[in-house]
Amino acid sequence: MAAFEKILVPVDLSHRSIGAVRYACSLAEDFGSDLVFLHVIRSGWPLEAPAKEIRDHILGFMKLTPARFLVREGLPAATIIDTAATEKADLILMPTRGVNTISRLLGRSITTQVLRTAPCTVWSGVDDLSIFSRRPIRNVLCGLSLGPRTSKVLECAAGLAAKFHATLSLVHATKALRGAPGYPCDDWRFQIRKLAKDGIQAAQEEVGTNAEVWVESGTPVRAVPALAEILRSDLLVIGKSPDFRLLPDLRSISYDIVNRAPCPVASV
Repeated sequence: MAAFEKILVPVDLSHRSIGAVRYACSLAEDFGSDLVFLHVIRSGWPLEAPAKEIRDHILGFMKLTPARFLVREGLPAATIIDTAATEKADLILMPTRGVNTISRLLGRSITTQVLRTAPCTVWSGVDDLSIFSRRPIRNVLCGLSLGPRTSKVLECAAGLAAKFHATLSLVHATKALRGAPGYPCDDWRFQIRKLAKDGIQAAQEEVGTNAEVWVESGTPVRAVPALAEILRSDLLVIGKSPDFRLLPDLRSISYDIVNRAPCPVASV
């Protein structure tokens, strides 16, 4: 069972923050979690008037849902990571603006930086998360890479599906299904699918699940969100390991999937 006893919610005091706070309060109610809101400033006080208004709006939620509001000075991503470790948070909840590739390569995406080094699960989605705050989680899709952390990711997805009494489906996506020069295409695809299904079956036996399995052709970045759309998934669970095949320190498959997913994504 996925247990999120403490949820850390970074807020930049933009209007987008209010949606994240609403969603965080909804999750905290579901899990019985403690909430910690975090605002990071690079330097300088006091807050400008618009930021004060949003801060006061957030503080208003705390009258309904017990929470703490922290203000820390420093670089946003590093401060979020440090606070998550200090507070022993089990989950970081943060929306992303869905920045483009160039911005990510220049290090402008705080979410990308958090996904790379967070000591806990990161639950994220594009823009206003409040649209999901009252949407029940009935379908959970779990993307599996079949790497060393497969069982951990599946265990988290299974726990979340059990918590919400949701249907669990599993997907593995690979470009290898497109075929390879010199190999009979049908035989090649059959062997690739068999290897993937055998790997997923082994993980299911270890975790104790019996979910429906999909093996999709294409890159995980495109194929996994596309299947989430088809299945009308309410939550996507993936591993948050960086992609070490291209630009190892700059590109994160997790972030790219979050950008394309039609629902919130829990990166384990």
